Amino acid sequence: MRIALSVLAIVCTAGLSGTTNAAEQHCPIAPEKRPATLPAAAANQILFYSDWDRAYAFLESKQDIAFGDNPAIHRWTDSSEDRAKLRQALEQLDKRTTGGQGEERSYGRLYQGLLVELGRGMPTRYEDPNIIPLLCEAAFTVQMIVARDSPSFTMPYLGTLPSGTLNATTFGVPGSSAKLVVVNYALFSFAHEFGKIGLATIKIEARDGNIAIEPSDEYFNRLRSDPAFLTRTSMALEDFASERPIVGHALPRQYDDTLLGVMDSALEQFAVAHEFAHIALHHTSQDSGPLQGIGEVGSRSDQMLRQSWGQEAVADLYAAAVVERISMREYHSASSGSLTGELGEFTRYAPVLFFQLNQIAEEARFVHDHKVLPPRFSDADRTLVLGFLQDALTDQAKTHDRAPLASISPTARPIPDVVRQFGDHPPAWARRALVQAYWQDHAPTPKDEVEVAFGALAIRMGDNLETLWSDIAPLWVEIVNKGPQK
Repeated sequence: MRIALSVLAIVCTAGLSGTTNAAEQHCPIAPEKRPATLPAAAANQILFYSDWDRAYAFLESKQDIAFGDNPAIHRWTDSSEDRAKLRQALEQLDKRTTGGQGEERSYGRLYQGLLVELGRGMPTRYEDPNIIPLLCEAAFTVQMIVARDSPSFTMPYLGTLPSGTLNATTFGVPGSSAKLVVVNYALFSFAHEFGKIGLATIKIEARDGNIAIEPSDEYFNRLRSDPAFLTRTSMALEDFASERPIVGHALPRQYDDTLLGVMDSALEQFAVAHEFAHIALHHTSQDSGPLQGIGEVGSRSDQMLRQSWGQEAVADLYAAAVVERISMREYHSASSGSLTGELGEFTRYAPVLFFQLNQIAEEARFVHDHKVLPPRFSDADRTLVLGFLQDALTDQAKTHDRAPLASISPTARPIPDVVRQFGDHPPAWARRALVQAYWQDHAPTPKDEVEVAFGALAIRMGDNLETLWSDIAPLWVEIVNKGPQK
């Protein structure tokens, strides 16, 4: 279905306001641990909360192990070079604009405000000052929803660490009752870059004063044969698999901005809401360290394995419900005729897209590390895994005195051997099936056919990205195993 929207509506709702709000947010600092008088920072020296705060000191110790020997990790130093790169990035975004926006809507106008934010205190020496405001913004948005159901919920500490998966994890802070939610630092750049790539697979262009969005197999298949586009996608995956900062090799198209911005936010909110669910629901298996990727197995008893899978399933559905509520809130508060009011189904699909992206990321890491394609499971094995996940969900839901939020299999099963291959956490494809069942079972009545079409656009993004990876993965294996030419 073709979607036609006013060019002016697209340009005027581009993600500028979200960028400003993110730059104004601060990470939560426990009041009882914050000194009454902060130490004075020398000129051009950034203040680090980890110098006096137990939780951030704990986080910095973990980051020191993970980041300390990685020269590719860039940190803001407020140098003239850093400032020049920031200004150049903003100017590049403005070069795409061709009228209807004006100086008051330009990205360049954000420069001074971003400098002020980047010059303030940072949680740790290893935290990326470009990422932490986005994490905080997502956390504050999610907290508003979670606190309505759990008034005693306390905002945890927030930070980032590298891992082979896009998922987050929650730690208890030693010597404290505080919780620390740690998100993969690559989540933000990975979601953004592959959001750009996913949207780029769909034809979006200005036509007769409107923006025409036309999903087309012919258009996508041309890109599948485009060496430059495949190289761009492959290089982003290589960056992730090699634990390098993900470099964007192309700017988003001008009219992608709004869609990209709202989907970025929804994906980030889902990851944060999942961890907040563990805290709000008092799950006991949170502090298990970094999550396993493909082929990495943790050691758990049958009871603990069932509990862990059940808690992950409940947290996934809790987070999907939070994203849906945020989406509906934005939908109801949007002014009449605005683009935001049409994106309810687009953002509601974010939990499903999250696990599509996570599956791609984990498989790319597996191919990079093992030089073979990831294992494929038979339909029978997949049925066993989904059946066990349903059982674990049902058992865990009983402990919360509520019915399961979604159903993917009606049959109870013992723990099959194939389940043990995945360790403490269900595989991304099984979790996708779970949140997709929720997405289907809880579909609200759409506003109009335009909102339905935007939902279909999100589905097409995820499907196209999976197809691209299926094209690229065998090429990776062929290249790495070809060896030096004689």
